[in-house]
Amino acid sequence: MSVTVPRHDVVMTHKAEAARRLVRLSRWVGTGAVFVGEQASGSPATAPLYPERIGCGCRVVSLNETEERCPLVVEWGSRQRGICEPEWLMEVAG
Repeated sequence: MSVTVPRHDVVMTHKAEAARRLVRLSRWVGTGAVFVGEQASGSPATAPLYPERIGCGCRVVSLNETEERCPLVVEWGSRQRGICEPEWLMEVAG
């Protein structure tokens, strides 16, 4: 059985993209935000996460570097935590 090995330039491009993504996401950790949620696609299988939290203040407490989807961990005032995409947050100034 043969194994396909990606070209070196492809591997390096993916590593560079991952590093840029990590830098972009890590700036969220420790910031306050308002949870605006995701846009529903209309399918019950893809219903938005935490619809009851939309409009609530939260703080980004950590970043799960290994997750492609929903890498940020947020904590609401009730001390409950959830996962989200950065697009689901509106940063609070100050």
